[in-house]
Amino acid sequence: MDRLELGTSGREEKFLTDQSVLDFLESEARFVLDRVFQNFSKIGLLFSGGKDSTILHALAEMSAQSCGKSYDLIHIDTGKNFSEVINFRDQIFQGSGRTCVIEKVVNDAKIGLNRSQSHSLKKVLKEKGYDILLGGGRRDEDKARQKEVFFSKRSNRDSSWRPEDESAEIWPWIGLGSEAGFHYRTFPLNNWLEKDVLSYAHFRKIELCSLYYSHRRRTIERADGSLKLASFGDYEGEGIETLVRFRTIGDMTNSRPIRSEAQILPEIISENHRLKTRERASREDDSFSEYSMEVRKREGYF
Repeated sequence: MDRLELGTSGREEKFLTDQSVLDFLESEARFVLDRVFQNFSKIGLLFSGGKDSTILHALAEMSAQSCGKSYDLIHIDTGKNFSEVINFRDQIFQGSGRTCVIEKVVNDAKIGLNRSQSHSLKKVLKEKGYDILLGGGRRDEDKARQKEVFFSKRSNRDSSWRPEDESAEIWPWIGLGSEAGFHYRTFPLNNWLEKDVLSYAHFRKIELCSLYYSHRRRTIERADGSLKLASFGDYEGEGIETLVRFRTIGDMTNSRPIRSEAQILPEIISENHRLKTRERASREDDSFSEYSMEVRKREGYF
């Protein structure tokens, strides 16, 4: 990996992941992806417009082109996305030359919008018949993610996940392939950290959604000092203009911005290092309990 000029102070540079570590992580992810393209024929990549799926897409392109194989890009659209995310998604989709699947979520009021995404994902699986789905989940995101392995076998009947029944890692994943009644989910970024993803995007000059960088947005300050958006619902027209960025991107209904003036990725990585909160603490859907992500994954969520 060629070293690029950082254009930042040494203070910011020291928080970037070392290039030797990025080389290893890239090689590991490419190994996983190469096995996917060698062993499966109907492949889908879940693309949300977030940083992880953006890096996963860049890596998948390398493997797909070297293996001469194809795959679909899939977005499970809740209808509550930021316009910046939709624009970025459309830019990626239009430039990919891949088959692109956009499935709208039908909100089930009994379980809520976020958990309703599982139904939409299972609908796509049933209609398209994918042998394997690629996702950008990382172990450091959430305790439920830490129970994942690189290749997870799921029943086509309900896509349910039981981490207590998860088998040991299949190494080196020889003999994988389609099996009647089942499909696989795989996580090539399983060993990456948040700062690794951002450092990789910086060194490889991979464009990320603009929401990750400091920008002005109308917000309302909560009692605990955190911010919430003032751009929809009962808060329309309220709040004040604040310099913010998003550390993790979900819907407008569940993503909370953080105060920031960071305009480039080394500044963002340095700033994240000083924060005392975890990455997904700014997601409403994961803040109710530490078990919330696992509930959704057990129901078929990615």
